Amino acid sequence: MDNLKAIAADRFYLKTCMATVDENWPEIIDSGNKSLHYQPNDVTPHTYIGPAYLAQDNYSEALPHLLTMLEKFPYHYITLLNTGTAYYGLHKHQKAQEYFAKAVQIAPIAGAAHGQLGKTEWKLKDCPKALVEFNEAIQLEPEKKSRYPYNLGLVERELDHVPEAITAFEQAITADNRFALSHKELGMISLQLKPDQARAGYHARLFARTFPNASQPIKLDKPLSP
Repeated sequence: MDNLKAIAADRFYLKTCMATVDENWPEIIDSGNKSLHYQPNDVTPHTYIGPAYLAQDNYSEALPHLLTMLEKFPYHYITLLNTGTAYYGLHKHQKAQEYFAKAVQIAPIAGAAHGQLGKTEWKLKDCPKALVEFNEAIQLEPEKKSRYPYNLGLVERELDHVPEAITAFEQAITADNRFALSHKELGMISLQLKPDQARAGYHARLFARTFPNASQPIKLDKPLSP
């Protein structure tokens, strides 16, 4: 009987892995839970089910699977990062900070961990720490020069560091001229803080052209899979 259960668990676990390749989140969750039904002590399916729930912004369902994984592997970098993302999505920013900080300790050269920690520090109103983390992320992951400088610019602007904010937003645009939110911020700065109607209009037009769904909120970076 135990052998039959193990065979059934393996079959559903294989389906879970195949569904992960296709990013078929409902199938990952369904097959992963069936695998756990036959082998409840196997923590591996939790590694896939948690990120699948995160990809659907279902943070409350994701969290138990991520925490179960961390009980077995407390230093698993991706799971630490995803757990922080789940807490962040639930607006439990102090807990998110705890897990993002652990991820930074485990993988100090991973820009994603610094970037997520920076967002959380900003939510917790610790702008100096947020600046440190965003600058670190920029140095570590230069290929993401649009996202991190944009976040850096938001913090600089909140601190009334207008020249630094402008530099950061311009750096984001240099990396990706289609990164519309930087055009939005530069347009607002040009209109409100440095009255320049022509420059404000230029950035406003580019923003409208490249980001038609302007009312959509910006989310955290996508959760990471195993």
